[in-house]
Parts: sequence; structure tokens; C-alpha cells
Amino acid sequence: MGTTRGGINMPVNKKKNQKNSEDMLGLVSHKFKGPLTTINLYSEAMLIGQVGKISKEQKEYLDEIHKASKKMTKFINDYVRSAMKEKK
Repeated sequence: MGTTRGGINMPVNKKKNQKNSEDMLGLVSHKFKGPLTTINLYSEAMLIGQVGKISKEQKEYLDEIHKASKKMTKFINDYVRSAMKEKK
């Protein structure tokens, strides 16, 4: 069985595609979520004053960092959830 791309019948290796998909999920889950969790936790700690007082300008920068990391974390979680649904 194969797929057609540009009029050319190409064989599909389902096991290889599934392995590549699982590898990508593992990469996303481990390599991206780990550092993002650290960014989320440290930026939140700084924003609530756990590590000392910060200036208004520093707070604005930290707010942007924290919002962006939360947004990226949500994107990754949605991607992983979607990929898992496709596997079923």
C-alpha cells in the first residue's frame, strides 16, 4: 500500500512513521517542557517577591517572560494531547 505524491506512488512504512511520531512526542515532552517548567517556576517566584524586591521595569519584563512561557507550555500540551489522540 502507498500514497500518491505528485503523481508518484510512494510506499508507506507505518511502523517507521509511528516510531518517528513517538520520538517527536518524547522530544517535545522532555526537551521543551522541562526547561519551560523551570522558566515558569523561577519567573513566578520572582514576580511574587520570593527572591527579593524587583523594580517596576523588571516586573514588566518578567510578566512578559512568564506569559510567553505559559503560552508555549499550553501549546506543547495541546500538541502532545492532539498527537496522542491521533495514535488511538
